[in-house]
Amino acid sequence: MTSNLVRTIPRSLQEVLPPCGASPVAPESCWLTLDFWAETSASRLGVFWRANPVTDEATRNQILKALLDAGAHTGFEYKGSAAAWMEGATPAFSGRTVSDRWWPKNGDPDLRMAALEVARQLELWTERLPAVLKQIRVAQARGVISERDQQVLLPAQEPLDTARRPRSDAPRRVQSTPAQAPTNASTPPIPDDIRGFRAQPHYTSIFEVYPDETHIYGTEDLYGDWNAEVLLMAKDAGSSRNFLPPSTGGLGWAWVHNPARPTNRNLVPLAEQLPCGKLYASFLGPLLRNDGQESGDLVIDASIRQFIQRLFIWTVENMPRLKTVAVLGQEGWRELNDALGMPHEARAWKRRHLSGEPLRVELGGRGVYLVALNHPARISASVLMQQPGWKWILQRHAGG
Repeated sequence: MTSNLVRTIPRSLQEVLPPCGASPVAPESCWLTLDFWAETSASRLGVFWRANPVTDEATRNQILKALLDAGAHTGFEYKGSAAAWMEGATPAFSGRTVSDRWWPKNGDPDLRMAALEVARQLELWTERLPAVLKQIRVAQARGVISERDQQVLLPAQEPLDTARRPRSDAPRRVQSTPAQAPTNASTPPIPDDIRGFRAQPHYTSIFEVYPDETHIYGTEDLYGDWNAEVLLMAKDAGSSRNFLPPSTGGLGWAWVHNPARPTNRNLVPLAEQLPCGKLYASFLGPLLRNDGQESGDLVIDASIRQFIQRLFIWTVENMPRLKTVAVLGQEGWRELNDALGMPHEARAWKRRHLSGEPLRVELGGRGVYLVALNHPARISASVLMQQPGWKWILQRHAGG
């Protein structure tokens, strides 16, 4: 045998895909798989997503288009010509050869490195999985996918696993540890005044784009524990163009974090030092900037400042175990303190930042500490780890 194909599918993806698969050896909802193809004759291991034969290509294409339109989040891309994938019976996406360093031409592969590579690819796509699942939900909300074809969307990350196949000659099974039941608390019901707040022309609310969205912060898929001790408070979620539908010139992204954004890349190594729960938020919450910029100065008037106060206090009140708010950046510190009616503290960011001295405030009937940190957009995690404020947080929450 000159090749060996292993097909895998996340359980949660299997649960949301419409049952239109045509395979006689796999469940009808297992038609989109992450494939590992080892070609001995070519000395290579390829990894790609494959849409396998279906009975309803129109439904299949609608789902695949939604995943491709949000490729910056889902990782889905098509390397062929234009929309040729729509015509194929088994189109492939995001294909990569991942064995160049450990499988020499006409030689034997380093099996230890091969095992590590497979584990790494599974980890990479597990990180993308929430965005993939949520993009299907976005398509459903727009009426792309019939309601009867949808099951409950699981918002949490889940390790990849293969589909169940009844025949012994089916591709080999890749085992993985079943996901543990989540113990953290999910987003509480969002009040109507927060969901209904509008700030045009400067900002578009995510609820104007996705009225049925259940997360107030698009970064909750990264850190979304409402029982957390630590609240990571950034500034905003970026440009509204990222989330507006393609029909209006937008990119159609799902309301999830972008792993490629520098803020998120630099924040993760920092946050992972904390063994406690974390909620990742921004003080503008669902408001997306309409100036076409991903960052920069914000327009803050009296109504928006009042909204910032309402949202922040509501968030704190719904985090019963909250002890510390890590405020990321000078603008976040200023606007939060201004919104809370503390203009003197709003101008004290430099002193708080350099000293690491936290600010204790009474919120939600209890004392909470605000800690001034640099924004991670342009500062690496290794530098942030040396800041007095972060060392104070580590001491308090990790015993460091």
